[in-house]
Amino acid sequence: MATPFVYDTLPQGQFFRYLVLEPSTNYNLPLTGRLVTSEIDQAPAFDAISYVWGNPAQVSEISIIGHSNTICLTASLRDTLRRVRLPDRQRNVWADQICINQADLAERSHQVSLMAHIYRRSSMTLIHLGDATDEETSKVASLIADLSAILNSPNATETVLPTDAIAKDERWNTIAAMTKRPWFDRVWVVQEAGLSARPEILYGNLTIPWDEFFGSKGVMKWVQQRGTVIAYSYHLDWHGIHMDKELIWSPPSSSSSSSSSSAQGMATVVTGGPLPWSFLDIMHASRQLQATEPKDHLYGFLGHLAARHAGTGRFIVEPDYTKDVEEVHLEFATNWIEWTQDVDVLSFVQETGRFKSPSWVPSWVAYDSSVLAQLGEAMYRAGGGRVRVPPRFLDGGRKLSVNGMIFDKIRFLSDGFLGGDFYWERQEDLSAGTTVRQKKNDESDKWTSIFKAVLDPAVPFRAQHENESRLAACLSTVTAGLPMNMTNVKLDQAFAAFLAPYLDYIEAKIGREHFKPLEVMAGDMGGKDMPSLADSMEVAIAAPLINRRVVVTETGRYGLVPSTARMDDCVCICFGAKTPFVVRKVQGSNAEYTLVGECYIHGVMDGSQADSSASSEDIVLV
Repeated sequence: MATPFVYDTLPQGQFFRYLVLEPSTNYNLPLTGRLVTSEIDQAPAFDAISYVWGNPAQVSEISIIGHSNTICLTASLRDTLRRVRLPDRQRNVWADQICINQADLAERSHQVSLMAHIYRRSSMTLIHLGDATDEETSKVASLIADLSAILNSPNATETVLPTDAIAKDERWNTIAAMTKRPWFDRVWVVQEAGLSARPEILYGNLTIPWDEFFGSKGVMKWVQQRGTVIAYSYHLDWHGIHMDKELIWSPPSSSSSSSSSSAQGMATVVTGGPLPWSFLDIMHASRQLQATEPKDHLYGFLGHLAARHAGTGRFIVEPDYTKDVEEVHLEFATNWIEWTQDVDVLSFVQETGRFKSPSWVPSWVAYDSSVLAQLGEAMYRAGGGRVRVPPRFLDGGRKLSVNGMIFDKIRFLSDGFLGGDFYWERQEDLSAGTTVRQKKNDESDKWTSIFKAVLDPAVPFRAQHENESRLAACLSTVTAGLPMNMTNVKLDQAFAAFLAPYLDYIEAKIGREHFKPLEVMAGDMGGKDMPSLADSMEVAIAAPLINRRVVVTETGRYGLVPSTARMDDCVCICFGAKTPFVVRKVQGSNAEYTLVGECYIHGVMDGSQADSSASSEDIVLV
């Protein structure tokens, strides 16, 4: 077994190591370099490397000048260094696997705190996606070149049609394969590309400027905005956390204004254009990414402006790899609430990856469902506008006391909705050249039970306004009250189109009389494209429905709750929060509850329930 490489100790402060990579004209020759210690701001020009470690087995090595033993490398970093090595001169690079003593947890923690500084200071960030054949890179390069002509033409703003030549170009298969490389699924790479002034994508022998591919006038942004038919046909993947680099990482410009979300000073950016991502938006998006070390879902975004206290400059969590992952998440939640005096972070609590306790602490390591407070950010204000009692921490910070009101209980629960309940997620239902919808009996049973509960005159019903029908309230509930972007089509018409394949089955169970309005709507559509409307509606309701259940409460309200909710769970409002919450009474306790998750309750999302009640109570979450 090789003797471990002995690193020199780094001085205190803003010091790091960079690698002086020796040149070679032969790709396969062994790697050689020299490690240099420097203050980050005093270092000569260097390029940062962004890559995927891949298989953790260290199967290669690099010789370090002045040292008798070598540094062991993964195959992925070996190939990356061979790719960026110059033929005729040295190249200064920074790669975490070499430049950080990974065996020293204290050094590793400190260097992670400097990571944002390192990537901002680098001349460019070299994003190595891995090897590709010459044929693959030739197709990618030629398609990008052809698209450049489109992007710079008057036709750039036109929506691509299925009959357009560009929509039938088989070179999109190669682009799709490129975007499925593991790099796009990793947590750390988001910050590495985001903070770089000049990121470049290395794919085989091809080099692509980031902006040319993901920028506001790049290939993928054009596909996202104009070429959705291409995305569907060739299964192109993208993640907003890569597409919206400027909205996530750009500091305030001279035309922007900075504000803080509280007197404590969490920095945010307000612009006149598209809204920037909040830090919680970023954390939620990272749940769909992968990290070998779970704490990196937090540490990997400390380069963001909002990850530091605007007054003290302190990190929301200090990188420390000796701490337990649950301890780090508790520290994040506690500091966020203390700094912002805002309890909307509770909306990000989800079942997948949930900690045993406290129940009010979000885990950021796994994705469960959409966040309603995020979907309805501009609309929801369930907690109202009344003066709030600041949240308080009890029992050494393990319990959270929030001011609000318990106002209802769950009396009916539908079965939970899963991704497979939506036909576009069931590839086995799609045959070549057709989009025939094949509904399953369990889906029909699910909708039947919902309509039986919400349309039964014997079940209490609490309308939002005088003329609201049960059916209209149900429709608003399954869409979480969110507006649907469908031109010249009413929402109830689209819902009628969506339910059409189920109606015969449902009507046979609970009677036709309840569904006359839907039948009339479907009939009124005449020549409209029913399958297309159904598809649009299905996509619209998937975000709020997946991993949630439809409920009817004790007082006759309709709602959407987490799939883990139970009968007799309570529904509460925390004053100032965007959404209500489902909580579960701790057995034997007077005012202690576990947090199940956020919910949508029809008729209270505008704050009317919170503002109209004079009563309040302290709800202790444990």
